Amino acid sequence: MHFLIMDKYFNEDGFRVMKQYMVDNNIPHTSVKPLPFANIFVPEDIEDYSDATYEKYFDKSIPTMSFGSYALANQLVENGYTPGGFINDNFNIKLQMEKWGSENFLNGNCNFFKIGKVELPYWDNIFIRPVFDTKQLIAKVIERENFFYALREYYKNGGNDQLDILVSEAVEILSEYRLFIVNGKVVAQSLYKVRGQFCTNPVVPNIIIQKAEELCKIWTPAPAFVMDFAEDAEGFCVLEVNNINCAGFYACDIPSIVDALNG
Repeated sequence: MHFLIMDKYFNEDGFRVMKQYMVDNNIPHTSVKPLPFANIFVPEDIEDYSDATYEKYFDKSIPTMSFGSYALANQLVENGYTPGGFINDNFNIKLQMEKWGSENFLNGNCNFFKIGKVELPYWDNIFIRPVFDTKQLIAKVIERENFFYALREYYKNGGNDQLDILVSEAVEILSEYRLFIVNGKVVAQSLYKVRGQFCTNPVVPNIIIQKAEELCKIWTPAPAFVMDFAEDAEGFCVLEVNNINCAGFYACDIPSIVDALNG
């Protein structure tokens, strides 16, 4: 596997740790940067952009994947690199609930709407998020009296009526965890929040790993992805599932992630 890493961008030290591990272990990789005023990423040391193409810098016959931005992963896929980025339509919480059972999700007791046809829920505190893995709308908790005001902010930012959203009652979250999953197995894990406060630790309850791998025996959205779990008053449930190419690492063991993807 040849890894393309945006290690000089973002406030994510994990990309720097990843690059150093690859340097130390002779793992093929290239640091890349976005090309100014063009829709392409190029090696960091390139200064002449006159005829920049992916094919000029990266061999399609070699398995290639990215770590950094969603745009980089998506462009690699569009340009025919394999795997490029683990991006597909399975990053859809409605589909995930159908496959794994809504009872396994923190917000499983929910309704789905087009945002233009959403009805005012009766809960005092409402959780809302997009169905697909998109930044068009940030997942948030809204007080009932502010619900439609929050939606107006979405429209002010260029939103349209067709966005698919999930709406549920807000649930108090005690702690949150991230799992990196490759080929159905948890390869790295981290606590990242306790009662809403940032707090990392690579040690997580074993039941979370067990539940994740049991769900992966039923179905997986991609060969590699991240799964977040939440703890509430009733136990541990899936919080969300996201693309691996641009996920934060927290206290996850980064060499284990690289080795699993490179295996």
